[in-house]
Amino acid sequence: MLPAVDNQQLGNQLLKLGTHRNKRRIWLDSPAHLRAAGFFPNVRYTAEYKPNYLIDFIILRIDENGKTKVSKKIKSGELLPVIDINNKNISTVFSDDVSHVEVTYYRNIIVIGNGNYMYRFHS
Repeated sequence: MLPAVDNQQLGNQLLKLGTHRNKRRIWLDSPAHLRAAGFFPNVRYTAEYKPNYLIDFIILRIDENGKTKVSKKIKSGELLPVIDINNKNISTVFSDDVSHVEVTYYRNIIVIGNGNYMYRFHS
């Protein structure tokens, strides 16, 4: 069961799951999507890993007491938000055969789900 989201969808992306130092990696760096959802540099958020549901997913929620902060990069003098998730929890949610994730943006929430079915549909 997906999380209850009362907000209008602000956008979505299909992204390839990467790896870094032998761990799966999700790299979110779309400034338009992140800013629309309220994920600006230094904003704190909480990540919830939801394996073993009908649809496995990760939820990122803006949380002033969250232990993780939105990172930043500077490109052409502009400060841009970046979310880099690189930990073993990704593998608890997405099996090794999952190559892509679908990222859906809402106000103050990002939902990351198995995107393999979308990837197969579009390729």
